[in-house]
Amino acid sequence: MAFLNAVRERLGLAPNQSPDAARPAPDADGAATGFTRSVYGPWLKNVPGDLTFRLCVEGYGEFIADCIKGRDAPFLFLDIGANIGVFSLLADTVPSCRAAYAFEPVPATFANLKANVAFNDARKVTPVNAAIAESGGGKVWLSYNPAHSGLSAITGRHRRAVEATALGARGLAALITEWPRTIVAKIDVEGSEADVVEILARTPFYGALNDIVVEISSRNTNATTRDRLLAVLAAHGFEMRARAGDEDHYDAHFQRPASKR
Repeated sequence: MAFLNAVRERLGLAPNQSPDAARPAPDADGAATGFTRSVYGPWLKNVPGDLTFRLCVEGYGEFIADCIKGRDAPFLFLDIGANIGVFSLLADTVPSCRAAYAFEPVPATFANLKANVAFNDARKVTPVNAAIAESGGGKVWLSYNPAHSGLSAITGRHRRAVEATALGARGLAALITEWPRTIVAKIDVEGSEADVVEILARTPFYGALNDIVVEISSRNTNATTRDRLLAVLAAHGFEMRARAGDEDHYDAHFQRPASKR
């Protein structure tokens, strides 16, 4: 319990906070209070000049949204690289979603994520200010460009890098202690996707991880990083079911057959 409370304190969560903690109800006129409704439904805090915000408002297409919405059986949603949380907020509206954890390490982006969770009264969503990464010191450094916040990536420590909390397998195990039979993970972390899959594989809830929706790109990273991700997914028994996008940059839906779990 002491370790669990220490993890929650480090992530900015109350000791007993749950996804059902009460949050303020959204204003009836979001536009008048600095929020814009996304094509996916949720209201998003206006972030002028950020291309990622504009894409969240106008939409990335229906591929990722359909992977979240089209579910009848109970599931837990892990939004790893949540940015301002549009897909966590969408999951919150799906009746079969039991809980969602939105992981966003960059403090400025996380502040907008928390504002969106509160404004939408998204009671199933727990925002977590951390990167899924193993680090001996419990910290990582990320690049950050406010003009395109979604391109933040783990990098070396330098003058312009942003410091963030790192949450590894042990921290995840302390944070997520209950889950249904199915877990769905959306992973978009600009080149660290394979590392995230390896960390998830060391958690107690890994056996329930049935679906991974992930960005695969040799355009934003390189072919070596892309090939390693595909190899790690295959090694863990995940098979591609569908994809959308260009040859060098696409979103893909992977599933793990029960026989390989």
